[in-house]
Amino acid sequence: MISIQPNWSVVIGLAATVLLGFGVGCLVRRVGKAIPIPPPNDEPQMIALWTKLTTQNTGGSYIGHVERVIFFAAVWLNVWLLISSWLVFKLAFYWQGANFTAFPPTSPKSEDMAWVVAKRQMGTHHVATALVGTGANVVVALIGVAVGKWIKLQ
Repeated sequence: MISIQPNWSVVIGLAATVLLGFGVGCLVRRVGKAIPIPPPNDEPQMIALWTKLTTQNTGGSYIGHVERVIFFAAVWLNVWLLISSWLVFKLAFYWQGANFTAFPPTSPKSEDMAWVVAKRQMGTHHVATALVGTGANVVVALIGVAVGKWIKLQ
């Protein structure tokens, strides 16, 4: 008969990581609200499309839940290559999306400037919320590991 004995330190540390992780979403939303992304013009059709674009669910919260577990496991097991690999993966992903913040190669006409400003603002919003979320997930995982290693159950 196979008997599995849970390592309660790991369970408690992971539980702390998961619970603290719910605060990351609040932090990311707060940062997002601090960087408004107004539409490039006041046309009703533009406002409707812009609202649809800027309120899309990107799955960031789900990614965050997975990311925290990855970070927790990597720190607990001292597998720093896992964290490095994940961060390189995210770097490539966000680098690919960097065209949000890119300036046009030539100076835009004054009527196009509103679009450039809106595009830049959206890119700033995207990058800031992603970086804050990732950084907070690393911190939450580190705290979870510290809690798990600090608490000793007999």
